[in-house]
Amino acid sequence: FDNTVKVYKTLHINDYTPKQIKATWYSDAENSKMKSRIFAILKRMERGAPQKEEYCTRGLEYFTSVGQERRKRRRSEAR
Repeated sequence: FDNTVKVYKTLHINDYTPKQIKATWYSDAENSKMKSRIFAILKRMERGAPQKEEYCTRGLEYFTSVGQERRKRRRSEAR
């Protein structure tokens, strides 16, 4: 840790303009689109199909059936 503490002030969401909110947070449509893409990637991962280079699958492995089993096993072994 650093001996110097840095504090940054941030705006509360109520202090953002509608334009700032739109530029900062994902819309419902954007979230839905991301979810659809993630599910498509997970289906390809489950089938063992090669992934497109433009997609990073890091962190998604635990959402596959094999990954869920592996995670469950590791958790029980750690107890």
